[in-house]
Amino acid sequence: MSGPLGDLDWLTRSENRVTVLELLAAEPREYAELQDAIGVSRVTMNRMLDDLEEHGWLVRASRTEEHRITPCGRLVIDEIAEALDAVATARKLRDVQQYLPVESFDFDLRQLENAEVVTPTRTNTVAPLKSSADLALDADYIPFSSCS
Repeated sequence: MSGPLGDLDWLTRSENRVTVLELLAAEPREYAELQDAIGVSRVTMNRMLDDLEEHGWLVRASRTEEHRITPCGRLVIDEIAEALDAVATARKLRDVQQYLPVESFDFDLRQLENAEVVTPTRTNTVAPLKSSADLALDADYIPFSSCS
């Protein structure tokens, strides 16, 4: 596999590579700091940094200087973070999507990324009802619309 899809496949096949870019996106870091955070051998760390530098996603400095993410590296990690958030939201919603009135949705499902999904279980069949009641009791205001 080559091209952008190959690069994406290569990067995301290793959580360590993604983590290095995330760490560097937050702030420049020294070699030892990266190695400690990732918890890999020196050989693995060197190979990872060489590969990320070869892709143009980081600028590798000496061991005593800070490594920095490049603008291209920032673009890549920002988009991957957004994709990971979307996948996490989709995973959370996959079991309840059959109950969602998606044909009447006029918003992006990503708005539900922080939603708490409560489903009935064999031992607690009223869990969704109890959760709704608890939310209503804690609410300062509940909008009401009549069905006309």
